[in-house]
Amino acid sequence: MPVSNGSLLDLPTSQAIFEHMLNGVAYCRVIFDRGRAVDFVFHYTNPAFSTLTGLDDVCGRRVVECLPRLRESDPEVFDFYGRVAVTGVAERAELKVNALGQWFAIAAYCPRPGYFVTVFDVITRRKLAERAMAESEARFRHFAAMTSDVFYACRRGADGLFRVEWLGGCVERVFGLTPEAFLALGCWRTLLVEEDRPLFDRHITRLAPGLSSDLILRARHQDGSLRHLRSCAVVDHGEAGQLAHLLYGALQDVSESVYAEAALRETLAEAERFRMALDHAPSYVYIKDAEGRYVYGNRATLELFGCTAATLAGRDDRSFFAPETAARIRAIDRRVLAGETAREELEVRGGGLADGRVFWQEKAPIYADAARRVVWGLCGVSTDITARKHLERALELQANTDSLTGLDSRARFLDVAGKALARLRRHPAPMALAMLDLDRFKRVNDRYGHEVGDRVLVAFARVCRQNLREIDLMGRLGGEEFAVLLPDTGGAQAREVVERLLGAVAAVELRVDGRPPIRMTASAGLAICGEGDVDMDALLNRADAALYEAKRLGRNRLVVAAGA
Repeated sequence: MPVSNGSLLDLPTSQAIFEHMLNGVAYCRVIFDRGRAVDFVFHYTNPAFSTLTGLDDVCGRRVVECLPRLRESDPEVFDFYGRVAVTGVAERAELKVNALGQWFAIAAYCPRPGYFVTVFDVITRRKLAERAMAESEARFRHFAAMTSDVFYACRRGADGLFRVEWLGGCVERVFGLTPEAFLALGCWRTLLVEEDRPLFDRHITRLAPGLSSDLILRARHQDGSLRHLRSCAVVDHGEAGQLAHLLYGALQDVSESVYAEAALRETLAEAERFRMALDHAPSYVYIKDAEGRYVYGNRATLELFGCTAATLAGRDDRSFFAPETAARIRAIDRRVLAGETAREELEVRGGGLADGRVFWQEKAPIYADAARRVVWGLCGVSTDITARKHLERALELQANTDSLTGLDSRARFLDVAGKALARLRRHPAPMALAMLDLDRFKRVNDRYGHEVGDRVLVAFARVCRQNLREIDLMGRLGGEEFAVLLPDTGGAQAREVVERLLGAVAAVELRVDGRPPIRMTASAGLAICGEGDVDMDALLNRADAALYEAKRLGRNRLVVAAGA
């Protein structure tokens, strides 16, 4: 049977198919001592495992803990599974496990080095039946190595066809017929599906004396179900000169084994399809064990880390990221390994791999048991959102900044100023708000054009920022109208600050194309925050009214709002 050594069979998502099998299934890690298998640890068993072996709650335990006599009584068990785990070659065997007092038919394969998956069934009854047959009549010696649910003996007639003369075993279970009804058929060929009847003719009807056959045929049970039957037949020579040769046959219902093997093949194929899909995913998909060591990474992950699947296995994030980033990743992983599901951003800092990049991480625990009590590891999907974050920051900057002057936009200024006013109600402190407007700015635009007008606005904003503190907030509310918020500033100090601004603006000379320099002045209205100021719009209106009064009084001056 082809075997894939993919580590994805470790995952509980690949175990569900085994839960309803009648065959026992176990997934184990082999423990070696000087190259020889001396023990193995159960990582998974299906319900049928307990039914067939009588062993419960074995996951996480060593086999010698469960069966202390096994190493001494059944060394071939360790040799068999150790060989599969080392060579990676699937094997079948029939072994008597003396520690359990049972015979088992076993198929084992290696999903990854050092591990094996075994599918088995108890065949003690068959083994005892074979021994009994071997000790009886000589004709049943042919069945000693056969797996038998139905025995029969046939005689070839003059027409060359075999007809059943003797019958034993579980005919009703295999075919749904009474022994009498089966004998009445003469030949059970008619019970086969149409496509398999030529195989019957070739390997049974035309079987030459002294030869044997062993094949699987499909038959219909009387209830309509399809049964897979292993047919073993051998033809003895009849008396000299006669054609009445005897055929001895045995049939074993191997339907469950066939379905189990098909399920295993489908599981392996599904795992491979899953792996291929993940390798084409643009995100980084990975699996870690409970110690934070990588067990699997898709192609994007391997390319990011610059390694292969073999060199990734067993390494942790300290091998790929700066210490600061590795520690942050490990802190997130610990929460997931404790049973949480994590969805959050991770910005890589500290140099090394992916420095400066931002990832959106989604991580979920992988449970080792169906009851979701034991966390085996975690599965993570990380998506590089660096470009999106840069775009978000650029859009945020665009929304919060006046593109011409570089000052805060109207929306940004009002938002920050409103929050400052709210804090002021909780923690009283002096604060003032000034409204500034360039005098006769329309004349500049009309005489020099809007390009020069823009240069005047830029120069005005620059002069104001140069004469303000770091804690002061200035924004362009629209056109040539500006606002300044002065935290921790009382009436006299606020008046001094605004008058200094107006003086600095009046001292500016802007030269344009050899023309006489442009001089500018500004008018200002100042509102000092009081206990009654609970609304930013009301405070702005007070400052704006004072600004309007400054314009009316001749411009290039400051007016303090009433109530200050």
